Amino acid sequence: MGQTFEAPYKDRRSGLSAAWFNTLAAPDVFASLEGCRAQLEALKAIGIDCLFAGEDKTFSVVESGSSADPLENIYALADELGFQVISLIPVQASEWMTYSDEELAGLSSSVLSRAEEIVGRFGSRSGFGGFILPLSIDGKNFTGQEVCTRLGGFIGSLVTRLRELAPGKVIAGLGQMAVGDEAAATKNMWDDFLQTASLDVLVICEGLSEDRDLESTILEQHLGALVRAADENNVRLWGAIEMVQVDHENGDAAVSATYPNVNRQLSRIQKYTERLVALPSTEFLLPDTSSESNRTAAQLLYQRYQSWYDKNSASFSPLTPAVPPIAANPPSKTIGGSFAQIIGAAQYFADPEYIGAELDRMQAVGVEMIIPDSTFRDIAYYPSEYLTGRENDADALGAILNACAERDMEMLLSLPHFEYSWVWTFNSDTASFFEKVDPMIQEMHSLYGDHPAFGGWYIPYELCDAFLGDASHRSHVAGAFKHMADLCHQLTPGKPVMISPYFTTNLPDDRFAEIWGETIAQSGVDVVAMQDSVGALNVSGTETLRMQYLPHYIDLIADLCEQKGVTFWWNVETFAQTHGTPIDSQGWSATTADFERVQRQVAYAAERAVKIINFDFPHYFSPGYPNQTIANRNVLFYEAYKAWYESLPQ
Repeated sequence: MGQTFEAPYKDRRSGLSAAWFNTLAAPDVFASLEGCRAQLEALKAIGIDCLFAGEDKTFSVVESGSSADPLENIYALADELGFQVISLIPVQASEWMTYSDEELAGLSSSVLSRAEEIVGRFGSRSGFGGFILPLSIDGKNFTGQEVCTRLGGFIGSLVTRLRELAPGKVIAGLGQMAVGDEAAATKNMWDDFLQTASLDVLVICEGLSEDRDLESTILEQHLGALVRAADENNVRLWGAIEMVQVDHENGDAAVSATYPNVNRQLSRIQKYTERLVALPSTEFLLPDTSSESNRTAAQLLYQRYQSWYDKNSASFSPLTPAVPPIAANPPSKTIGGSFAQIIGAAQYFADPEYIGAELDRMQAVGVEMIIPDSTFRDIAYYPSEYLTGRENDADALGAILNACAERDMEMLLSLPHFEYSWVWTFNSDTASFFEKVDPMIQEMHSLYGDHPAFGGWYIPYELCDAFLGDASHRSHVAGAFKHMADLCHQLTPGKPVMISPYFTTNLPDDRFAEIWGETIAQSGVDVVAMQDSVGALNVSGTETLRMQYLPHYIDLIADLCEQKGVTFWWNVETFAQTHGTPIDSQGWSATTADFERVQRQVAYAAERAVKIINFDFPHYFSPGYPNQTIANRNVLFYEAYKAWYESLPQ
């Protein structure tokens, strides 16, 4: 079965934000504070605020005989200019991946000894950001699972010791891609390595800056595979942009890359990585640090990149350098409502004993609202005269409402969901759709509109900004939603109408606000429960990158809802996708998420959301689901969430 690895952010725009910095490239320049300042200010002028800094000998005296310490100069200026410095541990071991266990033990001692020197000298400085290991991790040497696990374990042991030396600081590694195998094999090998390596950041160098044949085919597949492996192991992926190329007409000399070469790398790698690193910035990007023979080429590269940066930086969509922290105080709210997909299990949801026990499990973790399906395609879960397909003859909606009333819970009635996909772009004939849906809304109202547990309506079609770019189409789609919302309001004045759309992160904030602001204002709904899409990798690309975005978009969407006079809810996904695009070409499937991930999702949402709901309780939360396999996988999650919920101030 083929793999379909994809870029998580296809339309992302970004530029260099970190630089590899070797002080020995220009010892006379870095010997003075003024020389160092000029180089850091030149980097700052093109958006770079992070340095991977080091030299062959720690704290060495430059060749001119000056007693100046280049690294001391860099750290002093980093504090002043707002740079983060990640120290390159100065140990040479280019063949380390072929070492015996005894040789690796000796290498470990050398690395840790040098790291202790760095911490002793700079560990208390505000600009000290952590370490990058001096050991290039070349994918060509991943010859099997045993090798990957062994080498990853060695790196993991170093990382553990380095974290003890510098708690809370970044530990990074430098990786080299290899594209000789299938993308799926690449993913598996990096997965085996990263599981035991425990790195915070992997700076990946594609090593193919001049190979144009791989841009849109093999290389893209391998980058996607590497993104997946990094994300599954909580490793942040940064991309190295090579500032150097080979001059084949001049004895294969190393010279500054041409700007088109650099731009080509930027265009493809920015779609996959969190930050982009100029490798190296000294010698080949910063003219003052270049050799006399290459200085003109370096100057040209710097000037052309600076011109591009000045024109485009305002439209950059940078990612935060880490998953944002959660508030120190306990969240003010937790999951208070839940969707319930009853497709394939209607007989259980119509059973008063089963649904009563399920609602008890919900209430035990603070869930006081349920939003079940009413129909799916040609099947109704209530006694409809318009839709005659049934899983069984019982009234599941009525049973749920009755059980809710007994527990002082409420239920939102979901409007019918016909043959359309979950994501409805409303390119279809809305008039014929209204002829079908309007009578069924009226039918459900006649059956349940006066029920004491009836709390409002839910329109089950999901909107997304990816399909709402055109203003006239946006108005058409919102108008269709307004038609349904108006009918619900007419039948049940004062009862809210909710939608639960989802969003992409490819748009500039002003465009995002324009699309969603107009859609929300024209839709006539009362509640927007935006999906966070952390579990749906076909939307988010990776869990880690989506989590980095959540606080920003929670604030942005909350502000939009406030401006448009609608209530802001947040829909937390409590599942983790296991198959389907972008993981593989199998059908979409998922399992229950880790509790720690969901706890963070809830904490972010609690800052602004009026109510938090989730998708969905039966499949990805409940330990009592009729399918025993699903119930068993939910037990640990439910128990962990319940213990956390009970520990919070009530």
